[in-house]
Amino acid sequence: PELCGALDFSSVPLVLNALSKWPDTPVCGDAVHALAERLTNDSELCGALDFSSVPLVLNALSKWPDTPVCGDAVYALAARLADDPGLRHALDPQGMANALGAMSKWPADESCAAAAMALVARLTDDPDLREGFGPIDVTQALNALSKWPGSPACETATDLLAAKLANEPGLRKALDAQGVAIALNALSKCLARPVCQSAFVLLAERAGSAEQPWRQFQMRGIAVMANAMSRLLHLDDEDDEDDEQFRTLGVAKLQAMAGHLDLHRERFASASAAEIGVLFKALASAGLQRQMRPLGEPALERVSALIGDDGLRQTSLEGIGSLCMGLLPLIRSPELRPRHRVQALRVFDALQPIVARKIDLYLRGGEEGASADIEEHATRCPALTFYQVLKAYAVVSRQWKARHLDGPRKQLRQRRDELVKWVDLTLARTREAIEVDLGEMSWNLIAQIEAGEQVFDALDLRMAKEAPTITQAHPPTRFDLDSGRLSMSTVPGRPVAPAPGRGSTTHVVVDLVGKELSTNRSESDKPYSLFARLTGLPLVEVQLPGDLSTFMLARTFNYNGEPWRFDLFGGSRAARSKSGSSSLVMSQRKESASLLPAFRYADTAPGSSLMQLAAKLAPQREDWSRMQRSLLEMVPSGHVVEGTLRLGVFDDVEGPAHPFKPLAVDGTALALCPNDGCGFLKLEVALSIPAFRKHYDAWHAVQANQATEEQRELVAKDKGPSLMPAQALHHYPRDAAALEEAHAAMQDRLQTLEPTGDDPLWVYRPLI
Repeated sequence: PELCGALDFSSVPLVLNALSKWPDTPVCGDAVHALAERLTNDSELCGALDFSSVPLVLNALSKWPDTPVCGDAVYALAARLADDPGLRHALDPQGMANALGAMSKWPADESCAAAAMALVARLTDDPDLREGFGPIDVTQALNALSKWPGSPACETATDLLAAKLANEPGLRKALDAQGVAIALNALSKCLARPVCQSAFVLLAERAGSAEQPWRQFQMRGIAVMANAMSRLLHLDDEDDEDDEQFRTLGVAKLQAMAGHLDLHRERFASASAAEIGVLFKALASAGLQRQMRPLGEPALERVSALIGDDGLRQTSLEGIGSLCMGLLPLIRSPELRPRHRVQALRVFDALQPIVARKIDLYLRGGEEGASADIEEHATRCPALTFYQVLKAYAVVSRQWKARHLDGPRKQLRQRRDELVKWVDLTLARTREAIEVDLGEMSWNLIAQIEAGEQVFDALDLRMAKEAPTITQAHPPTRFDLDSGRLSMSTVPGRPVAPAPGRGSTTHVVVDLVGKELSTNRSESDKPYSLFARLTGLPLVEVQLPGDLSTFMLARTFNYNGEPWRFDLFGGSRAARSKSGSSSLVMSQRKESASLLPAFRYADTAPGSSLMQLAAKLAPQREDWSRMQRSLLEMVPSGHVVEGTLRLGVFDDVEGPAHPFKPLAVDGTALALCPNDGCGFLKLEVALSIPAFRKHYDAWHAVQANQATEEQRELVAKDKGPSLMPAQALHHYPRDAAALEEAHAAMQDRLQTLEPTGDDPLWVYRPLI
C-alpha cells in the first residue's frame, strides 16, 4: 500500500500499462485493482494526468472490464474527457483510438457514452486526425464505434474510416491477420451502407489468400472472421442480387476456413471454448454441416480437455452460451448425429454442472465469496445466454436415451430426469428475463420445454395456457363468416361468377424465418381462393428447405412483426417436391417447392373467427384434408362460380355407354368407369363458369365454321391429350384386367428408373 500511494501522476500510467500485459495473472490484477481504487478516490491524481497519460491508463484499465473498481476509475476519467475539450483535442491518433477502445468496454455507462460521443465528434470533424490513423488505430476505432450501433455520429465516423480503408490499398495491406478479423467483424454490423460493403469485400478478399493465408490467423481471429462472415448470410437488403453475392462470399470464406482446419486439426489445441462455439455457430448457420463433420471430434476433444483442466472457470457465461449453441448441431443435425452424437452428449453432460454453477453465480449477483472472484460468469445479454443454454439442454434431455447412449438403462433414465428437472428449474428462474428481453423470440423455446414429450402439441398447449396474453398483444383477425356465406348464396342451381376482386388472393411465400421470397401483391388479376373469399386475408405459405421435423413444426416464425405458425395443414402441399403416383405417367417434370400454409398465431386462439371457420368446414378429423383442399386451393378468377347447388347421390347410371373414354398417353383405353363414384355437374351449371363457357362456345363455333380468330386459337391450344389428375384413377372398378394393366404400367416404369443418390428407398418412393 505504501508503494502504491507513493507513485505520482507520471508513474501510475507506466505501471498500469506494464501490468496490463498480464491480465490473466491474479497478482497483476490485484495490483491494478489497488491503483484503480487510488485513481477513483484521488481526484487530484486523476486531474493531473495529461493527454498522453489518460489514454494509456484507460487502455490498461480496459483489460479488466468486469472489475467494478476498474470501471469506477474509467468513469472518472471518462467524465474528465467529456468535460475537457482541450484534453480531447490534444490526443494524437493513437491516444484517440486507445481512449475510444476503452470507452467501448463500458458502452452502457452514461459517462463513457458521453466521452465517446465527444471523441467521435472530433474524429468526424478532423480529417488530419484521421489521416494520421495507422492500421492498429483504424481497427481499434472501428471496433469501438460498433459498440454504439444506433448512434448516427458513430455511423458517420464508421463510414469515414471505412472509406479510408477502401481507398488506401497500402493501409489494407498493412493490417495483420488480427486487424483484418477485427475490422471485418466491425464492418459486418453495418453492411447496409455501401461504403462499408466496399471496405468489407476488399478486406475479405485478402483473408485466406496467398498474401494472408489462414495460418497467420490465430484461432481467435478465425472465430471472429467466421462470425463476421455468418452475418453475410442474413442480410435484409432490397437488392436480392447483392444479397446473393454477399451470401456466396460468406459461404466461400467459411468453407475455406473449415477446409484449413480440417487439414490442420491440431489448431483446435489452442482454441478456447467460446471460440469453438462461435466458429461452429457460424458454420451451422451457413448450412455447412458436411464441412463440420471432420471438425467435430477435435473440437469435442478440446472442450473435454478444457473442462478437465480448470472446469472452464475462465470462460464467461456468455462464452458458455455460444459453446452450447455451437455444439448443438452435433446432436441434432442428421448429417452430424451418426458420427458425433454420443461424444457430444457426454460433453454436454460434463458441461452441465459448470453451466449450472455459472448461472447460479450470475443470478446471485456473484455473492459467492472467493469462488466468485476467480470464476467468470459475466454476459452482456443474459436473456440470450439463458435462451441458448436452455435451447441446447432441452434437446440434450430429450436425446438422453438408451438408444443413443451406452450404459445401464436405470442410470440413463435417472440422469435424463435430472436434466429435465434442471431445465425446468432454470427456465423458472430465468423466464422473466428471457421474456422481457427477447419477447416473442422466446415463445418457441418455452413452449417446447413446457410441452415435454408432447413437442408436436407445444404451440397448442401454449395457446391454451396463455391465450389472453397472446391475443392482447396481437388481436385475432375478425370476419363475419355468416355474412360471407350468405353473400355467396343464389337461387338453387343458378350460380354466378363472383364480382371482380371478390376472393382475390394475395399470395405470399416466405422462408422459415419469415423473409418474403415471392408475392403477387402487385398483380392486377389475382387468383381466387375460398380462403380469401371468406376471410379477406392473404394466403401466406412457408417454403420448406427439406424434410420436415417435429421441432421445425413446433415453432412460430416472425412475419410483419407478428408470430405465425405453419403446423395446421400438410398433405399434398407439403409433398410437392416429392415424386408421387403421378410419376408413373409423368416423368422428368420439374419439381416445385414444398409449401405449408401459415397463419397468424393469434388467429388460432380458441373462439377466433379462423377457428370457427375450421370447425364448420371440418367438424370431424377426417374432414381436415378435404377442408384444406377446398379452402386453400387457388384457381384463376375466371374458373369460379359461387352459388347454391342441389346435390344428388345416385346408384350407377344405367343405359348406353358414356361417351367419356379416357386414354393413356399411347392411346390405349383405360379401364375406367366414369359413372362409378365420379361427380358430375349439369351442363347448365358448368356453362355458368366463365372459362368453361368461353371454351364451350369456341368449340361449337369452330364446329359450325363460325368461329372468330380468337376462338380458333383457343380451340387449337386445347388439341392433344389432356392430363388426368391422379386422383381419378381411384375410381376404376375392381377389375382383373384393370389391375393387370396397372401392374404392367408400374413394371415398365420401374425398368426406366435410375438410382437417386444414396437413398436406399429410391425404388419405393415412386410407388407412394
